[in-house]
Amino acid sequence: MFSTPKVSWLLTTLGLLSLGCGAVPVDPGMDLEPGIDLPGSTGDEGSMTEGEDADGSTTDEGGTSGGSTGDDGDDADPDDSSGSDGEPADSGPPTCADETIQLEVAPPQVMLLLDKSNSMIQYSWDHDDDPLTQPVTRWNSLHSVVDQLSHDVETGMELGMVLFPSPSLTATNAETACMVDPDPGAPVAIGNADAIVSALPPADSDDIFGGTPVSGGMNVVLDHLASIEDGRPQAIVLVTDGAANCMAGTAGNAVFTEYDADLAPMVADAFAAGIPTYVVGVDILDQVGQYPADNPFVRLNELALAGGMPQGGDGEAFYNTTDETQLLVALDAITAELSCTIGLTLPAEFSDQVTVSVAGVEVPRVDACGDDGVGWRYLEEAAPYSSIELCTQTCDDVHIEASLDVEYACIPQG
Repeated sequence: MFSTPKVSWLLTTLGLLSLGCGAVPVDPGMDLEPGIDLPGSTGDEGSMTEGEDADGSTTDEGGTSGGSTGDDGDDADPDDSSGSDGEPADSGPPTCADETIQLEVAPPQVMLLLDKSNSMIQYSWDHDDDPLTQPVTRWNSLHSVVDQLSHDVETGMELGMVLFPSPSLTATNAETACMVDPDPGAPVAIGNADAIVSALPPADSDDIFGGTPVSGGMNVVLDHLASIEDGRPQAIVLVTDGAANCMAGTAGNAVFTEYDADLAPMVADAFAAGIPTYVVGVDILDQVGQYPADNPFVRLNELALAGGMPQGGDGEAFYNTTDETQLLVALDAITAELSCTIGLTLPAEFSDQVTVSVAGVEVPRVDACGDDGVGWRYLEEAAPYSSIELCTQTCDDVHIEASLDVEYACIPQG
């Protein structure tokens, strides 16, 4: 993981101020909440749909950009196009001047939104792809991965954590299964790994309860991020082993069996507000389950697209992990991407407005990062472009050189 250095940014007057469970019969892959005796049911799969003009004119210090002026009472030559300092007056479209500003690249603010539902201890997996070792619970693996990951990245990003449902639950029932603590288990902070790990139930817990109230956890995350918003990039990393239930307004058995249709629009709204959500699945099967009566594979794909940070390949927009090693690799990749993401406070209105150079060498803009890891890309698919991602090699070069030039092209105003 990367520590965050100071970076020099080359800017124009446009200004860059600062820098994306199975149908019956039951099998071991299904997500069931114990203590609930509900009839098997299926649900219909839902569907989801997913200017600023820059003033390029400049003025000399202490002067104006208008026509020429004469000295007190002196006659001015009407044909003289120069200003008071002898320079030609700006009689055409505004022009742009370069400006260099020293900025510190602040670490991004990232919230881990972690599934602590009862199914996380009801199911185990071959966590190390070794048939000679005993399987462990999904929670055991998640605890181990979060412990390692948070300590790896704590100096390079401000990390926080929210659990859903509340770790204080003592049973899985409709009345309490959707409770979420109103405050983060660990608020966003630099060097926060120990606080995050201490807020988790122990890795070997066998008394984890509750449903999958992702929306409740998302509300806590968004409220917290809003309270600390200071212009730095923010992001959410959701890790879950099933589709969300606990939809607002449901009661009784419907708390568990109905998919939370409110979640995807909430995630999409967060992305539209500049907060992307990365979605990581834990042992997700592509089949209809019971709790909720929906296909978790379809729903997590939907969330990943709504969150604006889908991963490519094999028709999976979310990161689907089937053992502990894959879970760590997925979260490593996401945090590496986040450490190389730069938010543009003033969005680019045209794709060719921004030029990126490292150590004086221009870096190509790419549609997608390739195997060589060289290049940069916009995270948005269309204007306005408010954030860029550096590919891995370019990101490493920036940290080594401690220098990155971003030139914002000036668009003349006609």
